[in-house]
Amino acid sequence: MSFRHQLEILYHDYLDDGQLPDTIKVLREAEESRARGTGKYRYQDVIDMFYAYSTGTPSPFDRKALVGELREMNFLESYRHDADGSDMLQILLHYHQLESKLIELTGDWRFDQENLDEDVPRPFGKTIPNIFARPQPMAGFGAELNRLIRIRDLQSISDIQARIDSVTVNEPELTLNRLILVLDQIARNAKKIGDSQRVYFQLLFRNLFYTESEFYLDLSGSILKAQESYELMY
Repeated sequence: MSFRHQLEILYHDYLDDGQLPDTIKVLREAEESRARGTGKYRYQDVIDMFYAYSTGTPSPFDRKALVGELREMNFLESYRHDADGSDMLQILLHYHQLESKLIELTGDWRFDQENLDEDVPRPFGKTIPNIFARPQPMAGFGAELNRLIRIRDLQSISDIQARIDSVTVNEPELTLNRLILVLDQIARNAKKIGDSQRVYFQLLFRNLFYTESEFYLDLSGSILKAQESYELMY
């Protein structure tokens, strides 16, 4: 049995398909399906997002680390929220709300190399669903939710809903092409690409949802400011 399948069994009661709206589909390993299209996410990535929220870090878990956390009950007791599965469901619902909002704001945007002066042979994603069904943005979202609640900028997970509804995007094509360029630059230079992209997405969501941010609720500005912050870190 794979580690991924073991995690799905461990969290089976935390996220049941019957709890989800028709617009969301969580794909388990046994289904041998890929998360393609709006509202489709891999179960492992949902767990990853919840783990990031629980621990406050976008870094991925590994078998040894997670087993150790579970043995000491740190994973489920290290934050003050009830670990009954409702948090995991709320986070997923709001993450899907964000994806849907970005689709609404950017229309049928699709990455097109011809619109760029720089060559991006392997873009991070070519559509909003392609980009946001991946674990890097999901973990970044979970980790930043934790931080915003910890510093009391948010009182609860549900408070993020109003902020997501108020997100704006200036020049959608230019904005999303910039996001692809930033992620490509990280991929070219980072030693651990996935980990570094997780950090970048947390910084993006920090700029987007933190009320004291210069580019609060402005995706276009948040993408550029997150790049600046990331480059200062690395």
